[in-house]
Amino acid sequence: MPPKTIWILWLQGIEKAPKIVKACLNSWQRMNPGWTVQILTKGTLADFLPDVSDPSSILSRSLSDATYSDIVRIELLCRYGGVWVDATCYCLRPLDEWLDSVMSEGFFAFERPAPSRMLSSWFLAASQSSYLVYEWRRLVHEHWQRREDDPDYFWFHHLFGQAYQSNRNFSALWDRVPKMSADGPHIFTPYETRLLGVISKEDREIISLAKIPVLKLTHKVDHSAVRDGSIYQFLCNFGRHPTSRDIPHQSGRYAPVADTAAKVPPILLCWYGSLKDNGTIGDLLAVQSVAARMKALGSNFRHVTASTAFEISGERVAPDEFEGSDYAALVFVCGPIIRDHPIVETIIRRFPSISKIGVSISLFAREHINYVQPFDVVLAREGGGRRFEDVAILAPSRVTPKRVRELNEPLVVGLVLRGEQSEYGPQSSLHDRTSALTARVLDSLRTKYQVRTLEIEHHLTRSGRAPVEIEALYSSCDLVLTSRFHGAVLAMRNEVPFIAIDQIRGGGKLTNLLSTSGWPFVYRIEHAKEDEVTRAALALVEGDKRDLLLDIIEYTKSRAVETLNALEVLLKTTPPAASRPSWRSRLQQGLARWLRG
Repeated sequence: MPPKTIWILWLQGIEKAPKIVKACLNSWQRMNPGWTVQILTKGTLADFLPDVSDPSSILSRSLSDATYSDIVRIELLCRYGGVWVDATCYCLRPLDEWLDSVMSEGFFAFERPAPSRMLSSWFLAASQSSYLVYEWRRLVHEHWQRREDDPDYFWFHHLFGQAYQSNRNFSALWDRVPKMSADGPHIFTPYETRLLGVISKEDREIISLAKIPVLKLTHKVDHSAVRDGSIYQFLCNFGRHPTSRDIPHQSGRYAPVADTAAKVPPILLCWYGSLKDNGTIGDLLAVQSVAARMKALGSNFRHVTASTAFEISGERVAPDEFEGSDYAALVFVCGPIIRDHPIVETIIRRFPSISKIGVSISLFAREHINYVQPFDVVLAREGGGRRFEDVAILAPSRVTPKRVRELNEPLVVGLVLRGEQSEYGPQSSLHDRTSALTARVLDSLRTKYQVRTLEIEHHLTRSGRAPVEIEALYSSCDLVLTSRFHGAVLAMRNEVPFIAIDQIRGGGKLTNLLSTSGWPFVYRIEHAKEDEVTRAALALVEGDKRDLLLDIIEYTKSRAVETLNALEVLLKTTPPAASRPSWRSRLQQGLARWLRG
């Protein structure tokens, strides 16, 4: 199932929309009470798509409303996931009743509205891990980098068809998506005669019995010709209680007047970057992923971040500006949780009376000297019982051209080494041995290739680079050698093959977190041999491992989506009414029910 967010765009503002559009919007809110309906306008788009304000982005261009809407929908689905519906789509059946059955591949669209188009784009559902959406978006960006206009009204659909013809992985995925014809939702075409015509008994049954899940309508009719007894009028009145009054919520969500979200104290989102000069690019990506999901859900939240330099959804609060009594709960994202560390003592322990959730964290074994567990519920990547995937891989990303190395160009190798990991103990961090091994492997590669190395620093302060600049280094590499877990994650985000070397004696985070992925190029330093690692590097540079890499990326993303889905379950649990223990119990029970399916 995709994230429970429904995206609708009406650029001019809902107050200016025709009656049929307002009826469509109401149908989604009425039929899907467990979902967040985000109604966006030209003025609110930047809240969800910051690139709208970037002069270099296609989202900042002056394009036709139809073209702009196509670009917006693919950006929203790639960044957040969820369900996109055109403002003239009418919901007849709750999404929870049917959508899950057609989402086996993390994507769904109604198919074949015409022989020349493989799918309709007025209803699109996608998980954040959808390869189809990711590739479709990449083609959209390539398409608009080369032109200012396109007279082809169906350019968006035709790009999907091009991807299907040229990309084997893309076509295989779409072929496996369960199919539902686009003909049914178009039942009331031609609109000028059918939609404005007198409703029949059969028409009433189709609507009242929800024989199809969605109707595709239009606002491009003569509204002065609407008359009593028409399908148009019936749809505008269908399902509305005489005393109900729906209005756009101030947050941008379409919600009933009784909505009480604003009365709930906000949730505080914390991370290593909550402390000055702390945090890595991996930490930032993880908190961006969580903040994006909370933003899409309409959650009332703030993030405590020491620097103003980082793009994170939601309102920023400085470390000296918050009080624990002002918040319903604390969500801490990413990194090792270390006893006596300032992040525990200064941030987490500052909230003794509110419930706390740990996401994508690493916990030491209970017998370890650095063990501490200050949370009520954990979605931990390590040490929490069931393992939840790290979510950094799902952070919003920019489209960057894929590097294709020419025959006489140097081989570019990214070197991403962690340095000492003192939290494991002085005898366990074999970082010097790891550095020596990677140096020898690079020397071996130089016997066959001209090699250029890029040393990539992850620490946000020490790197001296903006986060997007750090990630851009990965996209310029042909191969990555890393002893950092998030080095592997950023390589995957940029579809770059990587070799991971775990420098912790006996195996640490890197082995633990990559062992289930199926990627074979992961080595523990005690067992890694120079010739073996060199052969692996050559195999990745010269061999055809791309399909395997894409499979690993898809697997990792899908597991990360499960982590965010579990967090969504926790966030929708009723906030504490009186006592923390009662909410802790509800959190744990809600998560247990979700895990049982």
